Amino acid sequence: MHDPVYSITTADGTMTYDLTRAQQLAHDGRAPVLISETFTAGLLTAHSIDGEDAPCATGPIRPGILVRGHIADGRIQVSLIDGHADAVRALIQAQPFPVYELTLVEALTCIALVSWVPSNPPHPADGAITTTPSLDAVLARVRTTHRVVELAPGLWRVTAPDGDSSTVSVPTLFRLCARIAWDAQHAANR
Repeated sequence: MHDPVYSITTADGTMTYDLTRAQQLAHDGRAPVLISETFTAGLLTAHSIDGEDAPCATGPIRPGILVRGHIADGRIQVSLIDGHADAVRALIQAQPFPVYELTLVEALTCIALVSWVPSNPPHPADGAITTTPSLDAVLARVRTTHRVVELAPGLWRVTAPDGDSSTVSVPTLFRLCARIAWDAQHAANR
């Protein structure tokens, strides 16, 4: 049975992706790209997945889904959010692994939940998130790393540092703000 969500947990907390949404985006007609065995092994190691977890499946290897996030110090964090068993099979068969790459903005639209470890809140000054930030506060935070242009009430064009650009609504703007805070906190704890 395929899990509808995938969570990435670090010392800072947990980010949960909606895999149904990720698959809808990935299957929009784009072609999968092949990643090397070394890169695949690195992704699986980062997620603490080894060959023992792989089912004995047969048939063609299905593409996984890869998301990228910008860490505050300029590095890029890469996560495989779907296709772990197929990635292990590709490694066992010594072949490149196909993945659909989601852009940063696409990945943000797939975030279903972000939960913070109380000792590592995204707002260190107040120690915990007790209220939902205002839209103005969210826009200010997003503008620290992205170019934001309001297109219409409730609709913005957001351009990431790498030039990736997308039109987003309020919920995606809030998720982007949470991701920026997550990345900054994660980078600060390294």
